Formats: sequence, structure tokens, C-alpha cells
Amino acid sequence: MKRIRNYLILLVGLFSVVCCSTEDVNFIEDKPDKANFYLLSDIAFAEYLIYNTTLPATNINALPYGICIHRNDSFLLDIDKALNVKQIYLVKDSKRIEALEAAGVASAAVKIKNLDGIQFFRGCTNLKITSNAVEGKLDLSSLSKLDTLEMNANLVNQLIVPSSIMRLRYSASTNATDQERLTEINLRNASKAQHIYLPNHLITQTGLVLPLSYPNLTDLDLAGNAGAPFEIPLALFNQLVIKNGVIAEEDKGEEPTDKNYLIKDRAFADYLFYLMNDEKDQSLRLPEGLVSKTENQVFLNKEIAAGFTGTLNISKASSYITKLQEAGVSTADTKIADADGLQFFTSLTELIATSNAFTAELPISDLLQLERLIVRTAGVSKIDLSTNINLLYLDLQGSTSKSLNRLKGIDLRNNLKLNYVNLSANEIDPDNFHLSTAYADLRTLNMGKNKVNNSEVSYLISSSLYDQLGNESADKAGLVRGE
Repeated sequence: MKRIRNYLILLVGLFSVVCCSTEDVNFIEDKPDKANFYLLSDIAFAEYLIYNTTLPATNINALPYGICIHRNDSFLLDIDKALNVKQIYLVKDSKRIEALEAAGVASAAVKIKNLDGIQFFRGCTNLKITSNAVEGKLDLSSLSKLDTLEMNANLVNQLIVPSSIMRLRYSASTNATDQERLTEINLRNASKAQHIYLPNHLITQTGLVLPLSYPNLTDLDLAGNAGAPFEIPLALFNQLVIKNGVIAEEDKGEEPTDKNYLIKDRAFADYLFYLMNDEKDQSLRLPEGLVSKTENQVFLNKEIAAGFTGTLNISKASSYITKLQEAGVSTADTKIADADGLQFFTSLTELIATSNAFTAELPISDLLQLERLIVRTAGVSKIDLSTNINLLYLDLQGSTSKSLNRLKGIDLRNNLKLNYVNLSANEIDPDNFHLSTAYADLRTLNMGKNKVNNSEVSYLISSSLYDQLGNESADKAGLVRGE
């Protein structure tokens, strides 16, 4: 009888195993020590893994069925299956979001923020996570076979890659704040690298650690970083095909002279060179000899700059980026952060610098002939216009992008010739907004959508000035008529 009872127990156990599907795996919080599963905290990450298991086996992005299961409102990663995965594709660009939505993925449009669990994909050779919002520290050192990492447009500020890395692409997201960009990276052990692409971060000279030699490296792009141009050994420099944001230690090119001034921001420098050589619009073309270019540096001729009258247009709006790309400008889509050198254009009458990402104050105090200043959505947080007394048209509209700074205050008491002012969408404190008592020609003063401490504010102006403004809504937006 005892033997029969044991036999029945065995049959019941076998029946339970046969009937238990992948969806019926014990919840990790019930028996975490008996199940080889890991609880994933980021739903967008987990659901993308599940979606990839539905792809045809012929698709290179396909993952094995059951690698991630949805159980009791939680998502569990099968660690054993993760160990054998070679490629992980988690891109969230618009095209892929459409595909995820079509497949009914609830988190299709939600960017991945946390890749906790990626550490178990130890056999992965190719990881693509572009167009997400992965933030903070990303440690991939456990992925010891990883040779390709593509993660453009994320928010990671600390990145650790394994020594196996061969192709590394991480351009910071255009929405990233300074705290969401790299300030340093250690590639000491990455001697196998062939392609390193890390533009538009805040990596400093001391924050960049390279190995003694890169026998296979052909492409190195560090443009737009705080420490650029970085000095690298001459032998390494000479072997590169793409070499942006770097300079040879033993071949630094020209030195600045009394006439020549080194333009440090490469995006600004390249734009000036383009306007001198490639711009077909004669009204925007810069005079011959204004800038000279060595292999790695661009110098401004201060005398020619001082004699240039007319318009300097360095906008990075999409249409201008397209023109720069068509002309083969390597920094076409890199926003200008520092316009140092602009101070020598002392006869300039119009400056257009929209859609940039200025972190340094615009050096325009010596531009005494300036009549039109248009720097919309460009990160301007502070500006001194006290000497620009010939200004007629001023457009410093702020940006809605959280990654860009906005004006906190402005003083227009010396700018009596103004006829148009747009300072909307900034963060100007009414106590830091100063006007003259009389503007004979002012017809538009747009102060709409200014916020201080996340609350929209308004500005009290004299009744005489209020009444002389135009009748369009933008002409007196954000203003209150005083007595």
C-alpha cells in the first residue's frame, strides 16, 4: 500500500510539471532562492524583451521564447536563457515605436530608463539601445564578449564598457542636461576598439583615459566635448580616418597671432568656414580670408572680421543643418555652445543664432552697430545689451526644452531704439526686468509664457507704453497696464 501511495504522489508531481507552462513559473518573490529568475523593474525594458521573442527566428533581433515572462503583474527574466543571447535590440526611435504599437505593446512609446538585468546577458556581443532615456550609471563590465554598443540619445552620465568593446557610439541626447552627459570615461583597457564615437558630452581633458595604443582604431569622434580638442599621440592621430575633436600632440598647427584668433568651439568654427566657402546665398556669404583652416584648427582673421558689415547667420534650425550636411560639414548637427570669437565682428548689423545650445555668454558688448539680434531657443541664460544702443529688433524667445537654459533677467534701459522685442517662454523675474521710461518706436513687447518657480508671471508697464503697443495678442502678451 505504501508503494502505491508513493507511486500516486509521483504521478501527481509529473502531471503538475507537464501542465505547467512558462507562464506558471513560481513568482520570484514567493521562492526567490529556488527559481533562476530575476525581477525586472523597468516595464518598457521587459516588454521589449517579450516583443522580441515574438519575432521570426530568422530575424536577427529575435530572442528565445520565455526569456522574460509576465507573472502576477511582475516581469521575470530567465537568467539561464539570457546567458546565451548574442544580440539585444531595444531601439525606441519613431519607426520602432510604430512597430511596437502595431504589435499591441502597452509601453511602446515609453522610453527605457533602467537596464537593471542587462548584467545577465554575459554572452551578448551586440547591444543597441539608441533613442531611449537610460539614465545614471550604466555598468556593462559583466558583458565580457560585447564588441558593439550603440546607445545614442540616452541620459547616461557614467559608462563602463568591457575590454572586448570594438565599436562604441554614444552621442548625448539633445534633451540631456549637463548632469545627464558624460564628464569622464575610462577606456584604458579598450585596446581592441576600432570605432569610438562620443560627441557632445562634457568629457574633460583629465576625464578622458585612453590606452597606450589602439592598433585597430580608425574612427575617433570627441567633438563638442568640454576638453576638445584632445591631444593624442601623433602615431595614433595619423592612423585615424575620422578624427574629430582631437589634435596630434606633436603637430598642433598654427599658433594664434595678433591677426589670427583660434576659434575653440568646433561647431562655430566649421560654420564660419562653411559660410566663407560653400554658402551660395551672397547675402550670407562671409568674405574671403575671414577664416583659415589647418587639419584640426580654424583661425579667425580679426581685421577682416572687424570690417564685415551685414548678417552673420549661424542658426542650427533643421533647414540649416540640412544645408550643412549636404555640404559635408562634420559638425552639421552639433549645436554651438560657445561663440567666442564673435566679439571681433564689431561692424556686424545682424546676428542670427537660433536653435543652438549656448552655455557661454554671447560676447556681443563690442558689437556697437548691431541692429537685429535673433537668438531664439538657444539656451541663452544671461545677456548684457547695455552697449548695443542701436538695437532695433530683439528676439530672445526661450526654449521649452528642459535641457536648455532660459533668461532669468534682462536690462533694456539703454536700448531706446527698439521697435520689436520678443522675450517670451523664458524665466524672467519681474524684479529683474528693466525698461526705459520711453521707447518712441516700440510696437511689440512679447513677455508671454514666462515662468518663475513653475508659475506664469506678468509684467506691469506704464500706461503710455502699454497704449502705444500694437493690437495683436503677441504685441503685449504677458503685460499688465499700469497707471
